[in-house]
Amino acid sequence: MKSASPEETLQIEVTPTQCWNLFNLGDAGLLWLINETVFWPRGFCLTVGTNAETGENVWWLEGDGTEPWQVSKPESAQRRFQQANAFLASVAKHNREIGAYK
Repeated sequence: MKSASPEETLQIEVTPTQCWNLFNLGDAGLLWLINETVFWPRGFCLTVGTNAETGENVWWLEGDGTEPWQVSKPESAQRRFQQANAFLASVAKHNREIGAYK
């Protein structure tokens, strides 16, 4: 298995009312969750970055699909899973409070 070593979790609070760019997926734990459930088992890794020429946020897929990727540190995976769940719970709470999706 290929090994993807996740960067340390940034301590940035992401509120459900703001508009997000691709980098906020990582801050909220969602980039990890997407990779863990969709891409890593299939031999790819969704990556976000900045186009050096334009300064725009961009995304791309790394990998060749021949073997799964795995996160090297289980404690990091657990922390990221909790981070993603906490973020999704905050979005759900916010949406209930404003009466969205009734």
